[in-house]
Amino acid sequence: TATCGSEVANNLTYVTSPGFPNLIDHSMNCSVTINKIEPQISQIRIDFLHFNI
Repeated sequence: TATCGSEVANNLTYVTSPGFPNLIDHSMNCSVTINKIEPQISQIRIDFLHFNI
């Protein structure tokens, strides 16, 4: 599982929001860096389990 500020290079990683299921402060900036595990990889798949705008 990755959270804000993480760097991952796994085939399967869950990214969680801090404090989930509570909403985050709008001024908060959260990023996760995803690195390729193989040079020939050219796509990424993202599935959302929970998503609110």
